Amino acid sequence: MAEHPHLFVRRNGRAIPFRGISPIIRNVRMPRANRRQHIEVLVAAVDAAAARAAAKVADQVLIPEADRGFYLSFEASSQRPMPLAFFDSSRRGINLLSVKVDEGRQTANVFMRTTKIDSFKKSTKAYANSQAGEGKPPPNEEFFDHLEKIRPTKFGDLWTDQGKPPSHNKPFAWELWLRPGTEDWIRDSAPELDITIERGHLTFPEAIVVRAYGTKRQITALIKRVPVVAELRAASSFMAHLLELMPGQQAAAAEALLNQIVAPEKDAPRVCILDSGVRRTHPLLAPFIEAGRTLTVNTAWAANDHHGHGTGMAGVALYGNLAPLLASTDPVILTHRLESVTVLPPAVPGASQPLPGTSVRAAVRLMERTTRANRVYSLSMSAPRERSNGHPSSLSTVIDQLAFGRPGKQRLFFVPAGNIDEQPYMAADYIALNDASPMRSPAQALNAITVGACTRFVDQELPPDHVAPEGDLCPTSRTSIAWQRPILCNKPDIVMEGGNRVADVDGVGTLHAPHLSIVTTARDFAAHRFSCTGETSAATAAASGLAAAIMAAYPDATPQTVRALIIHSARWTPAMLQRLPTRPTRGDYGQLLQRYGFGIPDRMRALTSLDNAMTMIIQDELQVYRRGSGNSIALGEMKWHQLPWPVDVLEELGADEVRLRVTLSYFVEPNPTRSTRQQSNRYASAKLRFVLKGIDDDDEEAIARVNTLMREEDYEAEDLDEDDRFEIGPANARRGSLHHDVWTGPASDLLHKGGIGVLPVKGWWGDRKRGERWLRKMPYSLVMSIETVDVEADAQIYQEVAAIVENDNLLRSATIIGE
Repeated sequence: MAEHPHLFVRRNGRAIPFRGISPIIRNVRMPRANRRQHIEVLVAAVDAAAARAAAKVADQVLIPEADRGFYLSFEASSQRPMPLAFFDSSRRGINLLSVKVDEGRQTANVFMRTTKIDSFKKSTKAYANSQAGEGKPPPNEEFFDHLEKIRPTKFGDLWTDQGKPPSHNKPFAWELWLRPGTEDWIRDSAPELDITIERGHLTFPEAIVVRAYGTKRQITALIKRVPVVAELRAASSFMAHLLELMPGQQAAAAEALLNQIVAPEKDAPRVCILDSGVRRTHPLLAPFIEAGRTLTVNTAWAANDHHGHGTGMAGVALYGNLAPLLASTDPVILTHRLESVTVLPPAVPGASQPLPGTSVRAAVRLMERTTRANRVYSLSMSAPRERSNGHPSSLSTVIDQLAFGRPGKQRLFFVPAGNIDEQPYMAADYIALNDASPMRSPAQALNAITVGACTRFVDQELPPDHVAPEGDLCPTSRTSIAWQRPILCNKPDIVMEGGNRVADVDGVGTLHAPHLSIVTTARDFAAHRFSCTGETSAATAAASGLAAAIMAAYPDATPQTVRALIIHSARWTPAMLQRLPTRPTRGDYGQLLQRYGFGIPDRMRALTSLDNAMTMIIQDELQVYRRGSGNSIALGEMKWHQLPWPVDVLEELGADEVRLRVTLSYFVEPNPTRSTRQQSNRYASAKLRFVLKGIDDDDEEAIARVNTLMREEDYEAEDLDEDDRFEIGPANARRGSLHHDVWTGPASDLLHKGGIGVLPVKGWWGDRKRGERWLRKMPYSLVMSIETVDVEADAQIYQEVAAIVENDNLLRSATIIGE
């Protein structure tokens, strides 16, 4: 069947003022009877804490007097949690630092300024003087009804990482999450307590993060002297994983392969390897990575690969698996080039160990300062000491920030799910350990493509001793099944080849298997040209190479579109689908996503359409927010897209089944402190949703279903049951900043579904007027494909849609010329 380029639809969506449908929230109120007594106890607790902290406050000489204060913890039952909006008022001078929900308790940790204690007391008076159920409810009634206790904050309250903080006198690497504008006070005080603060910092919308080294006792003293720490976490470091096993090929094989290569253009897209450096003089790499394109964020760290991991990843990003190429005489067409920045410190005593996020940020700035190019960033390393519960870490947030970028400058990152490497596991039931091993940071980055590892490598000899069945998960690939609920996103996004393992002689453990691994370029190429690699590192590098190939094929595609096309092309293998029960529920599909993502991307599908499998691409933007009533910030607009629809072909197909695939891709600006405050729905600046036109709707009826501003006075809502035809379901598909689902039904039904809306959902931009971020527009990519379920069906879907798109383009050009 003929191959065709995907179709870019130049029609902009119709912008429509938007107000969503408010959910019905039934609050069960349990008002307190003796309110005055309750307030007296709370105020007395604040006074006692202030008296206890008075001496420490007096010692805060580096801090302006108006900003001096102490920590407090507000407690409530998790069954009747406090509404945290109480702390939003800047007039109260109380900074909400973090919120914990544990063992039936909700604890809000705050910083109370001593000059604002009277303001807090004033906020309690109306409540203290009121009676439950009588007259007009006082301000903050629900807050004080639910608030049970105020107490001084303990050290453990500020610890927001997994597990317990280290013991009192154990030297430890810390992440100090500081209130904005306070870094200098910490740096000035730390040397007096023999605490080392590494150079550099990370800047987030409501926090500054620095790396400190000291004992728990020293950090406690620092916090007492300079109480600007909002959170304490374990500081991370990069971990690289290298399998340097020689498969036996000689230099002659590499030379023969070079003669088969069709080189990419000089201005071809680039994969930037963020790793241990790259040995660019390797014969198979040198022609495709210029001397000035191997850089390092620290001059003490070698740019030419001090470890070996980076050179292996470069080979995979450029070639994929070298083994089949070495065994063939066919031309090897390369679509992209390479770059490299060393971000992994060498494992030598005294080497600086900055936060991984600072190294990644510095690497991006360094590379983009030296040359302009279309590029993707490939980070094939994890930070094992950062959070692995799915909540944002400093590194994952930095990657989300860099991906979001600024208008016209957004970036595409690839990161690994991480490997299981701490323990032996049962070969007979290896998937149980995959499911119990949560993915490592920065896998939780919403804007990045997170790559797990699968395998098609199996032993051909009998009896087979490979561990993973063909098409199933790689034995060492981590998953998000063990992440803490609710999860923010579906991860991994995809899986790619990571090799297999073989069972040990005891039949219990497993061993590395060179013959079931990926062949790549070796750092020490004078001794041997090739080495073996695999797992999620190699899978991540391979995925970045696919992205660069899409960039080369579609130069006008945005990073959001490239990401969407990769996910859109992915499919689950039979082995993956066999993990589903006979009658799967949406929850079963959710677990499938958390293990395999959306499956294995297909290069041909990502790059081309077929006659009976047409893909169209819409690149547009949305004004998410507008100024609402009373100077508030309200949701702004939705977009409605009238699609170029293959009416004639769908009518002809009639009852034949077809599939409609929809992928919506966009980037969000992150705010990690909102997640720490139990506001996970506010981590993103805003979110988007897609809604497909119903079979019996016209456009205006479909819009009114989701937009109350477009409803007539006599509007009556109707239930829409068509979500049952979506495979994944809205609850699963709408997580994160990339949404994908598949509708299956008769062509005669799809005939009437030629419209789709993109809607905004409120995030933290809508809570923050200063900075005017809410005025920005949010670019998005909408990728849709129509394909026949019968892959051999002779249906000219592509041709009909292409004719409509071409006609639209001609009319658009004529209009522009006429103007």
